[in-house]
Amino acid sequence: MRPTNSDPCLYTDSHDKLTFVLLYVDDILFVFRNAVRVAEIKKGLAESFELKDMGLAKYCLSLEIDQSDQSISLCQTGYIDELLICFGMTDCKPVTTPLATGTKLTPCKNQVPEAFPYRELTGALMYLSIGTRPDITHAVSYPSQFNSCYGKDHWTAAKRVLRYLKGTSKLKLTYSRSEEGLVGFADADWGSDITDRRSYSGYMFSLSNSAVSWCSKKQKSVALSSTETEYMSLSDAAKEAIFV
Repeated sequence: MRPTNSDPCLYTDSHDKLTFVLLYVDDILFVFRNAVRVAEIKKGLAESFELKDMGLAKYCLSLEIDQSDQSISLCQTGYIDELLICFGMTDCKPVTTPLATGTKLTPCKNQVPEAFPYRELTGALMYLSIGTRPDITHAVSYPSQFNSCYGKDHWTAAKRVLRYLKGTSKLKLTYSRSEEGLVGFADADWGSDITDRRSYSGYMFSLSNSAVSWCSKKQKSVALSSTETEYMSLSDAAKEAIFV
């Protein structure tokens, strides 16, 4: 087994190119077509380590995995439920969007950091957005810029994401067989951040009928036109396309 250049925790098998091993501390996932080869790898590992075979993957690092002959689905419903309990939002009223239209946040000068567990919430939401929820990526990225200068408005914006998740906790990424290759989309706004007038770039790539890579981030420099900001977004998306 050899680690890939792109991710040292993803191993490929030199004997069978369609056998992969994903490793996180002491949790291991096998992705394979050749069951005989995987049995050999497990036997080899068992000679040096104590192993427990959990069978078909159903849960790993808060990811809930549902497999069938036609598709594989990923979600984090249980993790969302835990967040709602942790931040006292189990009885909140759901909303249809993760970020309210026209929301403009600025650094808070008279903050009371201990008043809100803001960093804890944005960190938890970031893990969720990276895992299975591309739909909240921008709504999480935006408030996360104010982890050291937040106030009540920022806390309200972050809690709105929880209200959105309350009504969409069962949404899944579902992958199924498809003849279509990698498909990508890119977009940008222009100077929407009223603090520094920098724009946002966003992209999403799908494979096997569902998203596999996505991002929403502030651009590194101020764009002087909408055309320029679109080109900067397209540049980021092109780099990701080459990488994927």
